[in-house]
Amino acid sequence: MFGLCMSSVAQKNIPEAAKKSCTSLYPKATNVKWGKEGKDFEAEFINGTTPMSLLYDATGTLLETETGLKTTQLPQAVKDYISKNLTGSKIKEGSVIKTLKGV
Repeated sequence: MFGLCMSSVAQKNIPEAAKKSCTSLYPKATNVKWGKEGKDFEAEFINGTTPMSLLYDATGTLLETETGLKTTQLPQAVKDYISKNLTGSKIKEGSVIKTLKGV
């Protein structure tokens, strides 16, 4: 999934506000795993069949949402760019990342 620089963290060390937010936003999430990403806390999980992750700060504020995409779901412009500029490269996975600013 995501979280290349993530280390596991004990459940008791996760901010309560972050746990409540995650449960509230995605009540049907399965395989929830919490970890540390730098000074922040990341929940990785499956929402239906979609891999996702949420990044929270120490106060429990949601900083970022990452939603996994199948390569077939990538915009055609992305596929075209890779085909033209990264000859021989193959797309293995994709994701949509939204920050507090919606980017």
